Amino acid sequence: MTPDVVLQLDILPRVAKSKEDQKTRTKAKAEVFTPSWICNTMNNVCDTEWFGHDDVFNIEDKDNHTWTPTDKVIFPSDKTWEEYVNLNKIEITCGEAPFIVSRYDTTTGEIIPISHRIGFLDRKLRVIKENHRPGLSLQPGEYLGDGGFAEWYDWVKDHNIPAIYIRLDQIGGRLCVVADEIPLQEAFNCGLLQPKDLFFSFESVYQPYQQYSFDDIDGIDLVVKDLQGRFLSPLEVKLTVLPTDSTSRQPEENWGCELVIRSATTSYCALGMYDTIKYEAKHIREVFENACSSIQMWDNDFEMTHKMPELCASIDVFQSQYYQHQKPLLMQTIWKTRGKSPLLASQAFDIVIWSDYAFSRLFIDGSDEVTTTMRRPQRATARLARCIWELSKSGKIRMVDIYRQMAFGNQTDKEFAIGGSKWRQYVKSPRIIRPILPSEVVNEIIEPGNIDRLSPERRFDQTLYFTVRREADHEW
Repeated sequence: MTPDVVLQLDILPRVAKSKEDQKTRTKAKAEVFTPSWICNTMNNVCDTEWFGHDDVFNIEDKDNHTWTPTDKVIFPSDKTWEEYVNLNKIEITCGEAPFIVSRYDTTTGEIIPISHRIGFLDRKLRVIKENHRPGLSLQPGEYLGDGGFAEWYDWVKDHNIPAIYIRLDQIGGRLCVVADEIPLQEAFNCGLLQPKDLFFSFESVYQPYQQYSFDDIDGIDLVVKDLQGRFLSPLEVKLTVLPTDSTSRQPEENWGCELVIRSATTSYCALGMYDTIKYEAKHIREVFENACSSIQMWDNDFEMTHKMPELCASIDVFQSQYYQHQKPLLMQTIWKTRGKSPLLASQAFDIVIWSDYAFSRLFIDGSDEVTTTMRRPQRATARLARCIWELSKSGKIRMVDIYRQMAFGNQTDKEFAIGGSKWRQYVKSPRIIRPILPSEVVNEIIEPGNIDRLSPERRFDQTLYFTVRREADHEW
């Protein structure tokens, strides 16, 4: 059977077929399906025999046909988790294979949460997740999938490492960006949930924001969810080197990083701001009404450049009143080198979290100047004002149309870029001079031998590769 033939077939799980079809197939093909609770009991019998004790993966409530997962799979002293993973198992005449994988109950169609799945492949995957510690990278998503990122977060959490938090404050009646600290669990909005209870989805849509757009919104680098599928937070992720080429020629205390921002990031910035204060929509509309309602052509350079002072003033008023509702938006991981050398500095790694309000000041500040053409930061500022204003009126906008219309002759995928010197004006933490993690941490979180898997033509790989190689050759 070729793939083309398969694609033409109308394949349905048994539960989705009519009762008449189910009866016919039972008579003609002896087709029957086993409820998940029975599959669980039978798989448990096999595991009890192998492990030598009961309740290995879950504790059954036989009266109600339910089960509760155990906290961790405990192995006997004479057996290893690798041996369990390598066990040969087969389900004969398997149909929809409920003994192997249990994404849903084959008799009811109900989705089974990942934490409660009971197939023998589900069990092996759980054992791998609980026991395997792969070589890690401080760059979330660069080398890590969901499991690897959970390991990275677990490591950071275990070592009680807070991130630098760049947030907006109001001091003496003036808005200003300040540096603070924030636990990563607060940045991920996951409360007391442990890393094993979280799912990290990369380059995906944060669905709670979709309600505010008629168009399909873009994905963002990292979406954090719990294992029940509840959305916790969206974050853009940036890996940046310290210093940039231009700031490397300045005193070390002036070194900075470059940020290149996508339009998806600013759209999430606008959606996130509105999401937290949507119940104040009437007042928000009043804040923006005078500046926005008189604009005839949002894509006209002349009109928009002359409107920028008024739009910036409206955003300032808005943020002065609602900055206490700010939340994390962008996670920036930093690696510091010895100037322009490819070798890591002695204190090499850190994490910077930008709140949505503080992040927006990167493009808002200075955009109130009247120019002849719209610059990228001004475009981002105008888009932000328009999105929040239109959301305050109707609660739903055409995000794609707004961004496409307000291109002003620039490419639409790149929103703006911030150089190292300007970045340093906003990130004033002393940890930039002395990042929190030493270079030696590489040897702790990247397993021996895995350094050879890196690609030295990529800059971060190059820095790790030559730093570890130099240490190995005792050439410090």
